[in-house]
Amino acid sequence: MAVQLGIGDPSVVGRYVERSRAGYGHAWEIRDAYGYFVSREPALPPDRHG
Repeated sequence: MAVQLGIGDPSVVGRYVERSRAGYGHAWEIRDAYGYFVSREPALPPDRHG
């Protein structure tokens, strides 16, 4: 993975995944940047999607 991302020191990849909220933190950044939010409305059934 480090090679694909162009990271010279692969040990930093291991430290990244050790962080407990790493994935959530990025999800929260994306949510905030694009104004996404969790809807309180029930999801539509698959046959009702536009």
